[in-house]
This record gives sequence, structure tokens and C-alpha cells, in this order.
Amino acid sequence: MKVSGRLTVIRVSVFCLILFTSGICMAAQPVVNGGFETGDFTGWTVVNSGASEFVVMSGTLIGPFTVLPPPAGTYAAMTFEEGPGFSILYQDIAVPAGGRTSFSATIYLENFADIWVNGPGLSYTGGPNQQFRGDIMNPAAAVDDVGAGVLLNVFQTQPGDPLALGYTQIQADLTPFAGQTVRIRFAEAVNEDELLAGVDQVSTTTTFEVPTMNEWGMILFMVLAGCGSIYYMRRHLKRINS
Repeated sequence: MKVSGRLTVIRVSVFCLILFTSGICMAAQPVVNGGFETGDFTGWTVVNSGASEFVVMSGTLIGPFTVLPPPAGTYAAMTFEEGPGFSILYQDIAVPAGGRTSFSATIYLENFADIWVNGPGLSYTGGPNQQFRGDIMNPAAAVDDVGAGVLLNVFQTQPGDPLALGYTQIQADLTPFAGQTVRIRFAEAVNEDELLAGVDQVSTTTTFEVPTMNEWGMILFMVLAGCGSIYYMRRHLKRINS
């Protein structure tokens, strides 16, 4: 038997073994400009009302305040107020079907009021309201909705929480929304005192896996290996008898 023939059988067997035993993973990243490294809000929509606004910042100064530098890269998004208002930052993404999708973001908080208050929605005129939240939304809902339009609340400040929070990662599983378009929203409402709320490193990762060896894969591999062994044996006996 020629060496090339032996190698062909071996290659086929090895290929089948790899095909049926290997998990193949691919990552998708539908979030645009999740680190704000364009230096602006490319990919995002900003809604500001009253005297509050989201801005893209770098360094350690925002207005007269000293803050921590962005946790990665040069830029981060952060709120800044000159009075009561609300600020919303959002982006709609398509969650891929057929995989497992995770969401993460890094947030920063510095509340100059002495309390957190979850007032009526995101209103800054209907009573005390001093809060920050991150949500997964139904894109058809009003941008400031805090009711049925919120598919998943990822983070929300609560009364009694620490008034300051260094850059901290928040996470959520978006797999239940596979095949759908959802809205990533960050929002604050402020009417007690200054609230600096930072957002950076917003990302989603979808992992697809090829199933590992199953019974049919094992059977196929065993059949190929057996055929290869029989072929070698017959060639070996033929050589002896000739």
C-alpha cells in the first residue's frame, strides 16, 4: 500500500474526530461605540430634559468636579447638572438568535445629595427624585418608561445605598431576548443635588457552540476507524501471501 493512501485514511478519520468532538465558538458585538472612544455619542441617542445632560468626558474633571478617570480608553459618558432634570442615554441592538448573550457595562456614581430617592418615574418636578438606573427596554416603549416597557432592570440605586460608587461592572443575561431587538438604556433623575453618573465599557457578547460528539458522531468515527483497520489488515495479509 502506498504511503499516500494510508495518510488519506488517517486524515479522513482525524477530520471526522475533530468535526464531531470540537466546540466552535464565535462572538458577536452589536453594541456600537460602547466605550465612547469616538469622543462623541456615535451609535447612541441622548435625551436631556431640564438642567441635566449626558456628556462625553475624558480625564478627571467634569465641570468643577474631580472624578475618577475612565476605566478603559480615553473617554466615558457622564451626567452633569446645573439644576433639576433627567438624562437618558440609549441604544437599540439586535440580540442574535441561537446563542447565549451576555450584557455588561461599567458605571460610576457620585451623589452630592445625602439620599437616594426613587420618585415617580423619571420626573424631576413631581416630588423628590434622585436616582440612576440601567435597563433593558422594549424599543416600542416611551424612552422614559419605568413600567411595562422595562423588560429587565439591570441596576437601580436604592434608598440607603452608598452615595459614591467607583467604576463597577454590572451584568445581565440577554439570552431570553434572542432574536429580538432590545434597547439598552441608562437614565438618571435629579432634583435634590448634583449627581455624577458615569457609563463606560458597554458591551454584549453572544457565544455560539457546535454540539460536542453525540452518539451518531461516535458511531461514524468507529465505523471509519474499523474500515481503516480492516483495509490495512487485508493489505498486510496480501503482502505476506504474495
